[in-house]
Amino acid sequence: MAEDGAGGGSDSGERARGKRRMKLPRMRFGKRKDELSEELRVHLRMAMTDRMERGESEDEARSNAMRELGNVPLIEDVTRAMWAECGWRA
Repeated sequence: MAEDGAGGGSDSGERARGKRRMKLPRMRFGKRKDELSEELRVHLRMAMTDRMERGESEDEARSNAMRELGNVPLIEDVTRAMWAECGWRA
């Protein structure tokens, strides 16, 4: 802490040594998880719509869009693991 009582914050030492931490928005994990799920659902709906506009039935479009998107639970797990590496912890 400086003589005037002003602290440099918890990352001031890291900054002084050239290690800067990215400031990421704080968001509750549950909210991020819900937003990720919604984002994947939106992508699935858009892919289904595109396929139906090209003549596929709703069932075919859903099946093909899901196959194209991939393993949704795996995508969510990998994304959350990447968030953790970036410091986006709950």
